Amino acid sequence: GGIELSCNISEDACTLLGDSVQITRAIQNMIINAMQASAEKKGSVAVSCLRKDFYVDIRVEDTGYGITANQLGKIFDPYFTTNQGKSGTGLGLYITKKVVEDHNGSIKVDSTPQIGTTFTVRLPLLNN
Repeated sequence: GGIELSCNISEDACTLLGDSVQITRAIQNMIINAMQASAEKKGSVAVSCLRKDFYVDIRVEDTGYGITANQLGKIFDPYFTTNQGKSGTGLGLYITKKVVEDHNGSIKVDSTPQIGTTFTVRLPLLNN
């Protein structure tokens, strides 16, 4: 078995003002984390991009093992990882949050242990 990956991208073109390499890295970090969290459960990852009035919401949802309430307050800290001894440096979400905030955006997370996690990044559009 593997991980089921689905993408739902809005047909409205979205032009963001910023560093495309950094924004791409931030989105990749969220997808990689979701895939790692879902791998053990042979779960799924859904990526969606939805344009709103003056911004775009990029959402990454997984059906992985979730994040405990205790961990939620630490996940954006440098070197924090829930993958003790497995993979990663614990810098992915720290970098993601920094990139998003540097681009005048926001990031939020909702998680239920053993059910899954949803990260939502909101970034302003260029023409607003």
